[in-house]
Amino acid sequence: MDYMLIFDVVIAGLGLYLIYSALKMKNTGEISAIVVNQEDMARCKNKKGFIEAIAMNAVYFGAVALLYGILAIINDTYAVLGKYFNIIGAVVFIGSWLWFSGRLRKAKEEFFY
Repeated sequence: MDYMLIFDVVIAGLGLYLIYSALKMKNTGEISAIVVNQEDMARCKNKKGFIEAIAMNAVYFGAVALLYGILAIINDTYAVLGKYFNIIGAVVFIGSWLWFSGRLRKAKEEFFY
């Protein structure tokens, strides 16, 4: 079994779930446990402000993760994108993850503590 294929499916699933959670946060006004753990949720000073600050960032990162996961699955299965895709795709995915983590950290500092 190809472990990279499993990893790519997990990344695509993460992206899809992150998009779903972000849109659900905007609709319900409740913070998702995928972005903030249950313990920290009780310390939020302004739920609506936090959701407004982080929801679209979560959608953007989720879209990058979903797209990368799907393209990586296709590349791992059919090798149509070439070996450089793995390197470039991983750099873009990790860069997006670092960007989202920074935005999440700033939003937590502003709305939680």
